[in-house]
Amino acid sequence: MSLVLYAPSRGPITQWYGNTQPDGLPHAGQDYGYTDGRNVYPEVYAAADGEVLFAGDSRDLGWPNQWYLNPDFDRSDNVDTSAGNVIILGHKAGGASFIADTGYGHLERFLVRKGDWVSAGEQIAVKGNTGYSFGKHLHFFLMFRPYNYNTNTYGCSNPNPYITAGGMSIGPAGQVSKPVASPAPIYTADQQFFIDLDIPLP
Repeated sequence: MSLVLYAPSRGPITQWYGNTQPDGLPHAGQDYGYTDGRNVYPEVYAAADGEVLFAGDSRDLGWPNQWYLNPDFDRSDNVDTSAGNVIILGHKAGGASFIADTGYGHLERFLVRKGDWVSAGEQIAVKGNTGYSFGKHLHFFLMFRPYNYNTNTYGCSNPNPYITAGGMSIGPAGQVSKPVASPAPIYTADQQFFIDLDIPLP
């Protein structure tokens, strides 16, 4: 696959793709924290050149939807179990057809709208705590086309093999920042509680 990605945040990875969740299923995306305990990283960057296919409340997508985002339609109970505010980018690789989509969830604020064309490394949003979330962070996911929902990650793929520049992320003006580490650690439920709140592990 000729897709090249840049990390969508300079923040620390607080939950890796594939980590086992409390329900026993693997995490279908990768979470980037709002803070490392000293610095804050509110910016969300486009992982690749692409078109904004959706920018809004994930509950507006209806069900079913092509990104398998399970929206919470009940807005009368004051409980939101959706993906919150989401941006979906469609990416092409030398052709007219989209080959993959990337998603950016739990956002506080959008800096782009549907139909915009964005460049890799361009800031597209600000991290938030919308939807089913326990602290400001970015939930990032990658889906190749044609979509394959017959996986335990609901069609999402591991983005890490596609992140370029030796695993470095980029920010404004293409400045290289911190490396993206691997492999993915597995956290206990107690550790995950702290991670979801963006609290450094003891």
